Amino acid sequence: MCEQWPAERVGVRLTPENGFNSMADSDPQGHFEYFLGQLSPRGLAYVHVLEGGMATTAVSSTTAH
Repeated sequence: MCEQWPAERVGVRLTPENGFNSMADSDPQGHFEYFLGQLSPRGLAYVHVLEGGMATTAVSSTTAH
């Protein structure tokens, strides 16, 4: 990706505890630390860390008139 755009304009999103599609990680902390160590010297714009899984519950509020 950094061949198309400069590293300072590229971001990465990580979800170390994501259980999507029944995935599991035996060592999320260790793997997360490894990935951050590999990404750090690349000079990326940001790393977005999403805590917990990706499942969300939509909440809507409506007002009756």
